[in-house]
Amino acid sequence: MLRLNALWWLFTLAGGVLLGAAPATVAAAECVREDLHGRRLHHPSHTFARAWRRDLRGANLTLLPHLAVLAVLTWNYLAYSAARPDASAQRLVTLAALLVVLAVGCWLPGLYVHHEILRRRFLLTGLRFALANPVPTGLHLFVLAALGYASSRLALLPFVFAVGAWCYLGTRVAVRCFAQNEAWLASQSA
Repeated sequence: MLRLNALWWLFTLAGGVLLGAAPATVAAAECVREDLHGRRLHHPSHTFARAWRRDLRGANLTLLPHLAVLAVLTWNYLAYSAARPDASAQRLVTLAALLVVLAVGCWLPGLYVHHEILRRRFLLTGLRFALANPVPTGLHLFVLAALGYASSRLALLPFVFAVGAWCYLGTRVAVRCFAQNEAWLASQSA
């Protein structure tokens, strides 16, 4: 996870942060998926770099709209939190929307590397997976909250461990759910 974390930061910075985060997250998810399928990565940095270059355009076009919605909702939540108590209803609605968008976002890297989905259907498919699998979605959000809390207490944690841990655990949960879903679909059609 430490190597995954370091590679994520390196390639995110190489893409100028805004254009580097999405392909770095997808590349991390691909490395984790390869590891979970038993394909030993002799040179993880080469695999990561190859995936990052290959998915630079596609990952940005697919994931940046989600990140933009997440940024707007976060900004609105912070603005409503700073407002007087008059804005408590708006703050709660924004918090609920923020949780839904975060839940969908937890599935997106694994979904991107595991399935071939049209870009226009990508977020809707992520929403379907988030709503159809409430326990894994809750686990995703719990891990994200725990890492966020720990990162707020230990300032170096995101740079050393947290991002890699989230990529690893999130992709692991997603790939396992996708495999169970595919097995269930195969048993239904047989």
